[in-house]
Amino acid sequence: SLEIAQGIENRGLNKSELARRLGVTAAAVGRLADPFYWGHSLSSIRKVANELNASLEVKLKLNHKNRA
Repeated sequence: SLEIAQGIENRGLNKSELARRLGVTAAAVGRLADPFYWGHSLSSIRKVANELNASLEVKLKLNHKNRA
């Protein structure tokens, strides 16, 4: 969410303009930029990344605990 908010700012956009480009509400974009919202879909984040001309990295990091 921090990177999304920074990307919006760095591209000289506001949430309303990004929402218009994505075909969603400004509230939906606000949720994407909210660090306390956890309901993002990978599809939504991918659309935002494309619109912001940004790359997207998804990483699964396993804990190295021994399993019984």
